[in-house]
Amino acid sequence: MNGLTTSAGQLLSASVAGSPATVSDLMFSAHLYLTTLERQFGSADALVACFHARQKELQAGGNDLARTELRLVTKWKNAHAHADHKARVTLSDPDNQEFVIVLAGQ
Repeated sequence: MNGLTTSAGQLLSASVAGSPATVSDLMFSAHLYLTTLERQFGSADALVACFHARQKELQAGGNDLARTELRLVTKWKNAHAHADHKARVTLSDPDNQEFVIVLAGQ
């Protein structure tokens, strides 16, 4: 599932927020984070469902989520934690930077 794409290009993109990012942060670290994240899901549909559930949780503050959505949020958080742990050490300023994911079309 590495390199998830839509007909218009990539399904997800990753960037680095916080302290100014270096070329290595954007080209290597963000890519490592994204590919590690993608590998945690069995399909693009599963990844997108988890991403949307997490976005809903952030917007609603955790209220109004069904049990199914809460499981998806947990899956997303675990996948993010794994990817972040693996890629964070490669950032130029890991204490002041974070990975940001954007879904195509948003």
